[in-house]
Amino acid sequence: MSEYEYIDAISTYRTEIGFHAINYIAAMFGYVATAYFVGPKLSRTQVGWITVLYTMFTPLPILAAHEAGTALRELQAGYLRSFSPDRSPDFMTTNAAELLLFVVFVSWCISIVFMVQARRHARKDQTDGKKNVESAAS
Repeated sequence: MSEYEYIDAISTYRTEIGFHAINYIAAMFGYVATAYFVGPKLSRTQVGWITVLYTMFTPLPILAAHEAGTALRELQAGYLRSFSPDRSPDFMTTNAAELLLFVVFVSWCISIVFMVQARRHARKDQTDGKKNVESAAS
């Protein structure tokens, strides 16, 4: 491959990784917004289904981004071997795909905990409100 073809392919894979990451981020923020705004009002079954769907969707864009990251790593190594043999890939280049998986897993866990906390906090407020109404009525 020529230098231009390497650079073009590397740019394409970087764009693909960004596209897949944005898909995940949109789904995650949708889930977090649902947890914040309507999570306390949903039944346990509804929250369960939303969480299952969110959990089933999450791996799709992330695994696609990981696959593109792996291909990107191989392309960058080939580029450096061909056009910069004295330079080695840096840490972010060689470990970006694994770092992305770690960050996504942590953000997924945090979003699930946020849903649980939003529902628990709302139930506590509802029971406190009932106690205040009962004490005011007596």
